[in-house]
Amino acid sequence: MSRTIVTLGLLVAVLVLSGERGQTFAQPHITEKPVARIFDEYGSLRACDHSARLDNFAIQLQHDTQSYGYVLVYAPPSSSKRIFKGIVDYITNTRDISRERIKTHHAGYNSVLAEPRIQLWIVPEGAKPPKPEKHDVNLATFKGMLAEYPDWDNIELEGPEYDWDMDMAGSGPPVGNVTFVAFEDVLKAQKNSVAHVVAFNGKEEIPGAWRRVGESTVDQLKRFGFESSRFKISYGGQFKETKVQLWILPPSEMPPVKDPASEPAATKALKVGEFDNSTLGYAKNEVLVLDRLLRVMRENPDVLACFIVRMEVPVPEEVTDEREYPQQILTPPEEPAAATKPQEPEPEPADLPKLMEKWKSELAAKHKIPLNRVVVLFANAQEYHMPSLEIWVVPPGQPLPNPNASTEGEEPPK
Repeated sequence: MSRTIVTLGLLVAVLVLSGERGQTFAQPHITEKPVARIFDEYGSLRACDHSARLDNFAIQLQHDTQSYGYVLVYAPPSSSKRIFKGIVDYITNTRDISRERIKTHHAGYNSVLAEPRIQLWIVPEGAKPPKPEKHDVNLATFKGMLAEYPDWDNIELEGPEYDWDMDMAGSGPPVGNVTFVAFEDVLKAQKNSVAHVVAFNGKEEIPGAWRRVGESTVDQLKRFGFESSRFKISYGGQFKETKVQLWILPPSEMPPVKDPASEPAATKALKVGEFDNSTLGYAKNEVLVLDRLLRVMRENPDVLACFIVRMEVPVPEEVTDEREYPQQILTPPEEPAAATKPQEPEPEPADLPKLMEKWKSELAAKHKIPLNRVVVLFANAQEYHMPSLEIWVVPPGQPLPNPNASTEGEEPPK
């Protein structure tokens, strides 16, 4: 015990003497290495939302002049090129960031093949760029459901030419989904697999919507050069909304769903669509709308076609006493007209009563549809609305739609 006390005493004495002589023990200086940090991460975005994210990214780069931006994209290669171009063009042209300060890297496929994933990084000077994540994605062995999304049984109608370039001026590029591109890549990697398109009918859709949506989906996928024999369309049943599932399976495996014996019959009047007289003034639109109705009537030989012709109600003009309320009319100076590309004149709006007579004649004489399956009702259009045509299909024994439902705020009969 005494020997321990002596040793401690000597140690204290040495420390005291060292302090009296002004000696200190310096702490080592540790310099932290700069590291890249993630600034933002997102998937599919609309143009306005994407531009807001890129604006914030550009502002950060403007404040942090010693760093550069690093863009990682997880998506199919062809989609990544499109996404890179949109991001770089927007940041450099709209936000005036030097191209040398933006670096891009394709990080491979996302873990969810049908969804893109974009990461925006800030990399300080001297820092290493971020390492992409490794995803266990093998196109040659993939099988199962690749994507599920809502769809619509719409009619692709013609209309006035729209200047999208003018509308999108100053807006960022959208980040669209990559579903079809990923589907294409998997099918190309698997020479014998079967592409299953499973379509579901929405509760408010007209009969056969699932089939038309499925056929439209296959037509879009066939544009990649695949044979029709590689696709199978199946009815998935009824859902709250129309939707599509895309599956890829080996030819030896059972389809993802068992087709029901038949699509259940409609139990109430369902609207095919509503079209204003300007839209039906286009000859192509008239044909497309009538063809859709004919297909539904042929596939469902018991339903009635009900047309509701809504005629415009003149709005009385307001009369003012100019003597009591004098107004000074100023004529602005003429300005040179802006250069615009010439557009074809729009056709005259359709005369809806005459169109009904024409269609009834065609349905009976040309398409052999008995006129007892056709009902035409007339009603007033809503205030400040254009004349329009509603088309409904009505199952046997069900009431016709109420032609005054829209103006009274009522729902169609259920």
